[in-house]
Amino acid sequence: MATAIPILAVEPVIADSHQLVQCLRQLGHEVWSVATAAEAMALLRQEPFRWAVVAAEMAAGGQPLLARVRHVPTLERLAATGPPGDPEMEVQARCAGADVYLTRPVTAGALAGIFGATTHKRRRARHGIS
Repeated sequence: MATAIPILAVEPVIADSHQLVQCLRQLGHEVWSVATAAEAMALLRQEPFRWAVVAAEMAAGGQPLLARVRHVPTLERLAATGPPGDPEMEVQARCAGADVYLTRPVTAGALAGIFGATTHKRRRARHGIS
């Protein structure tokens, strides 16, 4: 069985955070969830995350948190979450370094397109096991 890649989820709204974490876990990922920019930056200094999902509205040190997270050397994929129907927010998120912008509420299907499922989950799905 493949080891799940830890994903950092930074979402300040409890309901949105719960939805995001639940969807990522459905895909077989290990999720570390925090609600503040300070928590995110502290965790990024301690853990070598390759993937992250960050609320587009969050800021740290006067700049979008996305821009700070994008510069983490180990990070390979960065997704931003934001409100639907806000093209300006999407442009800002992409300019700050997001690889993709997902509207809330996120779905497992949308996240699978970015982060995929772990090998174990794929094998189970192929054999009809949930």
